[in-house]
Amino acid sequence: MKPLLLLIPLMSGLSLTGCASHVVSEQVIEALLVNDRRSHDALANDLDMDESIKKELKGGGDALWYSHVVTAVYNGKVLVAGELPDAVARAKLIDGIRTIKGVKEVHDSLAGDAPISPALQSQDQAIKERLLAALGQIRTIDGFRPSMVNVIVENGVVYLMGLVHRNEGATAVNVVRHQSGVRQVVTIFEYLD
Repeated sequence: MKPLLLLIPLMSGLSLTGCASHVVSEQVIEALLVNDRRSHDALANDLDMDESIKKELKGGGDALWYSHVVTAVYNGKVLVAGELPDAVARAKLIDGIRTIKGVKEVHDSLAGDAPISPALQSQDQAIKERLLAALGQIRTIDGFRPSMVNVIVENGVVYLMGLVHRNEGATAVNVVRHQSGVRQVVTIFEYLD
């Protein structure tokens, strides 16, 4: 029996797919927008892209069964991280994602290694929970909410996505880099100033 492909759809911590015209209702999108700086259309497009990426992963063949792939979409930027040993499958996956409608940029952080263990994946989840709690303690920036920063953790590497002001991004990075278990911080922010 093949091990399950571990796909972690990361849309601000929610595993919603589709868009208003597909699976996610307008009420859900409106609820998400309360704590999000993306426009209605940008959020709906990101949800559509997330669904298309999932289809790309499902159609990726046997190589993806023996991998660990994590994806995140934020304002048209796509992060692809994890481990996929097959170089041909990695290139095909990244090329396929680049052709998805609405994708502005692909951050390819896939390693050619064997998938990390479930224990390491659990550690990543624990790190993410600590990071979100730490971001929730930021009180020095008026109006800052941790939901403004999408946190993705893969093998101790922390990826930060979102629409932020430079001071918000710098503060978030400073908070994150001092947490235990964080090996590296990679920012994929779009700055508003």
